[in-house]
Amino acid sequence: MTQYMVRDKELDVRDVTATDVADVARVHLAAWRAAYRGILSETLLERTGQADFERTWREILQRPERTDLAVWQDRRLRGYISFGPVDDRYGDSPATGEIYGLYVHPDHWAGGAAQQLLDEAIRQMQERGYAQAIVWTMRDFALARRFYTRNGFCLDGYGRAANSHGESFIEIRLSLELVNRANRRSGPATMLFKGER
Repeated sequence: MTQYMVRDKELDVRDVTATDVADVARVHLAAWRAAYRGILSETLLERTGQADFERTWREILQRPERTDLAVWQDRRLRGYISFGPVDDRYGDSPATGEIYGLYVHPDHWAGGAAQQLLDEAIRQMQERGYAQAIVWTMRDFALARRFYTRNGFCLDGYGRAANSHGESFIEIRLSLELVNRANRRSGPATMLFKGER
């Protein structure tokens, strides 16, 4: 377990396990609804529930190539990040890693949890020898782009059509060089989200 101190609050970061499914699904659902309201339809946001996300997480935890980290504060799960090998459909090097998803409960968007999750994921990706990290985010979700940009990510020119629970949207890709990376954040970070692939 990795521990951080943020605004005098202790945050613990550790692997998500099968016993965390209900908690991580609850956070995922709340953040997904808050982040994508106005982008996805209200019908979709309201008809998709806790059971759907618990089922998704039970499947996620069967994928050994992924790393799924959760951040805890006061013994409550506040958010998670998932990362691992890049999907190679765009000809990326095996030295490229991908952030698959990062969600923080909306009640804690400004509490530093997202930044600690991203920092820990980048640290682990560097330790594993990745030279670059990429992330896909909804084109219309400006808040995520701002967060990534503050953390040194840049648009790299790739875009794609994507789908979430039957609704279509456009995603754009950002990338970050990890070799000899300096801390390039230009301001305080609040939150970061990326839809599951």
